[in-house]
Amino acid sequence: MSDINLSFTRNLKAVSWGGTVRLNLSRALGAGVVWAIFAFGLAAPWKIVVAIVLLCPIAHLVVGIPVGIAAHALAEFGFPLGGAFGFLIAVLMLPGDPLVYLTCRAFPRAFSLQGGRLFQVTPVLLVTRVAKLGSEATNYEVSSISGA
Repeated sequence: MSDINLSFTRNLKAVSWGGTVRLNLSRALGAGVVWAIFAFGLAAPWKIVVAIVLLCPIAHLVVGIPVGIAAHALAEFGFPLGGAFGFLIAVLMLPGDPLVYLTCRAFPRAFSLQGGRLFQVTPVLLVTRVAKLGSEATNYEVSSISGA
């Protein structure tokens, strides 16, 4: 995991937005599976369990990623509740991190990522291009918008 603090005052040209969306959708799908198992354990109807798995990635794409980025921007500009909104999204996505981490370890070509942690308390994970000296290949690493 990179310790680089990617802020809105920096140039975000290094971000691979396609990889970022794919990684965050995988994270949301993993979180949806874990939340669905939790709901099933609470005797939720099977339609609710299936809806959680299917809607979690869509909701994160439509709401979670934009709100997470906006929350970080608000927190960076001094708005006190900005960090709270981002933290809420981070907690909702946290159960998906181990599944993505294990997938990256078991199938390294699935994401072609360097770094990553078992748990990452951040609303949005960014995939950034890493230039290696003497190499023409592009490598990618996981960064958080908060630097955490």
